[in-house]
Amino acid sequence: MVESWTFNLLQVIVFCTTGMVTSLMYLLLREMKMNVREMHSRKPQLYRTRVSDEFQESNRLVLVTSDVSACGMNYPDVTLVIQVPTTLEKVIYSYSACINC
Repeated sequence: MVESWTFNLLQVIVFCTTGMVTSLMYLLLREMKMNVREMHSRKPQLYRTRVSDEFQESNRLVLVTSDVSACGMNYPDVTLVIQVPTTLEKVIYSYSACINC
C-alpha cells in the first residue's frame, strides 16, 4: 500500500554549504511562495534561536540552513532532509588549489 503524503504536516530541512548559498536558496524558495526560513552563521544568535524554535513548533515549514544547525540541534518531526550539491564549489576549490600549487 502506498502512503500518501500529508502536506499540512511537512517539515523540510535544506542543508547548504555556505551562508551565501543558504541565502540564495532561501530567496529562490521564497519567490516560489513557500513558507521558508533561513539560518546561517551570519544571522545573529537571537534570530537563529527564534527560527529554530519556530521550526520545531511549526507543522509546515522549510528551513534552509548551513552547517550551523547540523551540530547539536534536534528536530524530531522532520519529513525530508535535502543536501544541496556542492559540485560547483568543489570545482572552483579544486581549480584554485591547482593554481596555487
